[in-house]
Amino acid sequence: MELPLRFERRLAAGKGAAIVRRDIRINEQIDRGRLGPGRFVRWPVACGGFQLPDALDIQLAQMVMVGFRGAEPDECREFLDSLRECPLGGVWLTDNDSPMGWAHGNVRSPEQLKRLTAALREASRTPMFIAIDGEGGQVIRLKQRYGFPAFPSARELGDRNDLSHTGAEARRLGSLLKECGINFNFAPVLDLNKNTANPIIGGKDRSFSENPDV
Repeated sequence: MELPLRFERRLAAGKGAAIVRRDIRINEQIDRGRLGPGRFVRWPVACGGFQLPDALDIQLAQMVMVGFRGAEPDECREFLDSLRECPLGGVWLTDNDSPMGWAHGNVRSPEQLKRLTAALREASRTPMFIAIDGEGGQVIRLKQRYGFPAFPSARELGDRNDLSHTGAEARRLGSLLKECGINFNFAPVLDLNKNTANPIIGGKDRSFSENPDV
């Protein structure tokens, strides 16, 4: 049976997200900000009056990873409650820094982060990815000012060019992520530093080297 389904995914970090039905009235509300931060279109998805089977609901939701606001479970209770209806594939955690200005992030301290990830696991009816940017150096959400240890940048590791040392640092970071309830790290970056003037890669020491052998 061919189903006339059209979906639109809202993945804006900091606002939470869900797959919403292709309904102009709902889209207009989102575009005009009426749903706002922490507001969610309820699950299961309805499309033109057709109700999706539960198994398809889950398959669709498992394809989506979103960001949300709040660091303590009580600050993001509505989002946590929505996970019981919409079993997302994963969430992406950030801290309070944003290139677009101050944002309400998810990381304040090691103990707070453990509480949050525990609440996420408890709220979701399916296992989910709990992801974070943990490259090291300048690009890591688990910052020293929040009580986390420092980790070297990819450039520092590449300049040292010691596989044993790099492996030890990777295990140290992996152990911390596991302890904090994070099971997906968006790292390492494998870009070559061919353009040292690039502010995103070279400027933040995110590349191991300009030499692919390194």
